[in-house]
Amino acid sequence: SSLVTYQVGREFMSKRIALISILFLNSMPLWVQYSRYASPDLAYIFFVLLFILTLLRLTNDQKYPNHIRNIYQFIFGFSIGISILLRSFMVLLPLLGLIPYFFSTGFLKKNKTKIFIYLGFLIGNIPLIVSIIHSINTFGYIGVTNLFDFATTKAVGGSIYKSLYFYPTTLLLLSFPTSLIVFVGYRSILKNKDPAIRSLLVVSPSITLTILCLISSRHSHYILVLYPLIALATGLSFQYLIRQNNITLRTTKLIIGILFTSLGLVSSLIIISDKGNFTFIPKESLPINIIYI
Repeated sequence: SSLVTYQVGREFMSKRIALISILFLNSMPLWVQYSRYASPDLAYIFFVLLFILTLLRLTNDQKYPNHIRNIYQFIFGFSIGISILLRSFMVLLPLLGLIPYFFSTGFLKKNKTKIFIYLGFLIGNIPLIVSIIHSINTFGYIGVTNLFDFATTKAVGGSIYKSLYFYPTTLLLLSFPTSLIVFVGYRSILKNKDPAIRSLLVVSPSITLTILCLISSRHSHYILVLYPLIALATGLSFQYLIRQNNITLRTTKLIIGILFTSLGLVSSLIIISDKGNFTFIPKESLPINIIYI
């Protein structure tokens, strides 16, 4: 996921700033915590970032040969299909958040031939189709209806009032120290004349967070998908400060050192506290069937 996040950053920032963004991402406590679990969440985020990367390359101004564009379209559809297999309806969160990006970049106009997107989506859904058929043969149609019942329960099965503050506060507290300077990045992004960057790094996370605040379930791992975009926005804040001569190379090295120190401290606490049972996340909010190390 970090490598794909770096490649996403390289689409609109320098190599150094993209690398700094990765350092920010890997210093976030919640991200470090979930990196220890054998759960589908990070795999799901990997494929979400992969279809964001291919989306960027399908909508930028660079002219790719037809066969390269077809490959990107296939990967885009395939990544969405696999994401559905991994986290079912959770894939709707980033897709709904990206709707403004689709319109601001003219995705539909630039990709009039979409057969490879459909083909990739179909192939990506083959494991899901096979599992649904097996579930119907084993449990009957209740095996399928339970899937929709589960999604409905998660969305509207309780009070939404606690979610209104749970997700914003969790996002800010468990992305420290990135949350301290990310707003500088948002200010620079809003001044950027490129609507695609604003849609990707400001509008899309805002829509996703708003949707999360309106559902009744409260699970920390639901916001993991926002962290790579927040890290990239923080990287842009560094780029903005450097261009404004508000930050020197020495200061940059100092901040990077602080990030590594923070990452080391967080990782050490996770490893040595209570024989690995230290957690930032209530165990009841962990995914089902998670392998706890």
